[in-house]
Amino acid sequence: MQIIQGIREKGAAITIVVIAISLIGFILMDSGNNKMFGSSTSTDIAIVNGESIELLDFNAKVEEAVQAEKQNQNQFQQPRTTYQIKDQVYNTMVALKIFYAEVEKLGIAFTPEEMRVFLYSTEPANPFMQGQGFLDSLTGRPDPAKISAKLKEIKKATSPDRVFFNTQIDAQRQASIVGKYNGLLNAAAYYPTWMLERENSNSKNFAAISYVSIPYGVVPDSTVKVSDEDVQSYVDAHKKLFKQEAGRMVSYVTFSQLPRVEDSAKTLKEVSDLKAAFEADSNNSAFLAKNNSRLPYTDDYIAKSKLPTTKADSIVKLAPGTVYGPYIDYGSYIMAKYVGSKLVLDSIKCRHILIKAEGALNDSAAHKLADSIASSVKSGVDFNTLETLYSKDEAAHRDKGVMTFDMATIKNPQGFSPEFAAFLLNEAGESKKVVKTSFGWHYIEILEKKNNLGYKVAFLAREIEAGENSLNVATQDAIKLSATKKSKDFEVYLQKNGIVKTTLPNLIKETDDQVGALTGARQLVNWVYNASVGDVSEPFLIDDNQVVVVLEKVYKEGTQDIKAARPLAERAIKNKKIAELIIKKITPTATLESAAAAYNQPVQVAGADSTIIYNTTLINGLNEPKLLGATFNKENQSKASAPIEGASGVYLVKVNSMGTKAADTPEETAQKIQSQTTNLRQQVTVNWYEGLKSQATVKDRRGKVNY
Repeated sequence: MQIIQGIREKGAAITIVVIAISLIGFILMDSGNNKMFGSSTSTDIAIVNGESIELLDFNAKVEEAVQAEKQNQNQFQQPRTTYQIKDQVYNTMVALKIFYAEVEKLGIAFTPEEMRVFLYSTEPANPFMQGQGFLDSLTGRPDPAKISAKLKEIKKATSPDRVFFNTQIDAQRQASIVGKYNGLLNAAAYYPTWMLERENSNSKNFAAISYVSIPYGVVPDSTVKVSDEDVQSYVDAHKKLFKQEAGRMVSYVTFSQLPRVEDSAKTLKEVSDLKAAFEADSNNSAFLAKNNSRLPYTDDYIAKSKLPTTKADSIVKLAPGTVYGPYIDYGSYIMAKYVGSKLVLDSIKCRHILIKAEGALNDSAAHKLADSIASSVKSGVDFNTLETLYSKDEAAHRDKGVMTFDMATIKNPQGFSPEFAAFLLNEAGESKKVVKTSFGWHYIEILEKKNNLGYKVAFLAREIEAGENSLNVATQDAIKLSATKKSKDFEVYLQKNGIVKTTLPNLIKETDDQVGALTGARQLVNWVYNASVGDVSEPFLIDDNQVVVVLEKVYKEGTQDIKAARPLAERAIKNKKIAELIIKKITPTATLESAAAAYNQPVQVAGADSTIIYNTTLINGLNEPKLLGATFNKENQSKASAPIEGASGVYLVKVNSMGTKAADTPEETAQKIQSQTTNLRQQVTVNWYEGLKSQATVKDRRGKVNY
């Protein structure tokens, strides 16, 4: 036995060396772009610090994400979901490009040795632990020879597992490097003693004050005028507040292609004309198929609550063979023919224990364990104890493996395991059994089968669709408006025909997919970015509307112009002018009492309870940093301060007293240092990427390519 084990270990070691050599090639193939197997193209979707993100790579990752989304959702909606996925993939690829450039400077990498250890480990993330046939039957660990053979296979471009393995290795590589980087940041984050001393100085000194608050509202806004020159001067002095992103301002008009009254009337007549024949025909399935019903016939008896109609209460009271309707439901005209009712199986309550073939437990061992659990339950061992010890169904744990399913769920081939369903619906009367599914081995017990009254109803449904005339009217109206070509004629046409346009208050960005309430509007956005100011577009078909858009204004990246800056600047300028009027009236040498009397405001006090310290953010509910700063100015102890221009008004303050709280004990000091260090590390962990991003140069080229 020792000889056999020795041969096994030596063979494994040789194979592992081969794997390590292969992996070096894999991880060096393209470390900057974070891919194992890939190709390149000259088209860039972004340039990050001079390095490109290629459209081909981007599209491949989008396709992977789209496929994952389809698997995770029952209904995959286009195109909005796809746009969101594209945006997420783009942001992720940019983030990785920024991040990997930084860690490369620091010498942080995912080494071939780490890769080898990972692929030979029993970690659940290891792709060789997730597939069948890669484990050594004796050790339960990945077999090195099988790993080597599989890696050779997936290097081929035609390998169906290529994307899967690429994704798994990418995830592990990212996790390893991010972990190392976070460790480096944590080690570098500390709270020095000098900072604590400064913090203590700010938190131990306190003051009590008297002050007068004269709000800017005492002077009516109408008495203060703000000129364009005032706005421009303010913008020039505060350019950081008025950064302008590149974008476009647009207006648009929509012409609905939804069904009109005449379309609804036509559909109603078509359905009504079939009522007598529908009631007389005994072959419901053939009749509905022949007459193109939106709802196909089902021969099942269904619970009233599950019938696809809002009129169920009225329908089930009819005599068999009677037709109800036509009525409007879910955008269709519907007639419902009541066929009959009977007691049917409505739901099944069961409990189960799931055994997965994972780690050292291969499929055969998992089967044996499930059989052993079945025998243990039969001999009287408590089911709940066994479920707690062995079941891998985390979702069912809270109810000790008990689950209740309705028939619609059980019979759904896409949402329910067919083997599990087959046992629940078995006609042999079995109530307990070990069953194999794609999830693993289950020990299942049927606890209850509940019957309920089911109803059989045939639905003849016709969707109310826009007719040719309705479509033509919307199209022709849109064409007539688009023929104006320029915004001046566009406005004249709107006024003459009583048409109201939608003017968007926000900028349209080059990568946007939504324009106002219009979704999936990429074609429209592309037009906007190739048009000139005042141009009127051809009609675009978006969301059942013909849309005509006019480009109102183009904004370049830089500083806002006077019109754009005025809403933000005007308030600050008015406050400044009002402050000058207030100060002029109360004079710079005013006392608290004279200033209060000038504007009929009270003299207030604060800080008698020692709560005003330098770290205070509010004084009697006022968030005024300048007032707080004057509170700790010793020159204001003997007399009132000069008038202070604050955010909400003009203030005068007099310091009544200042004091110092007792110093911290050594234990309190140590606790503060530990607490502040922990806070710093948490901030670093959360905010490190934003710091890197702010220093990076990112050129977004999505609007320049067909993505």
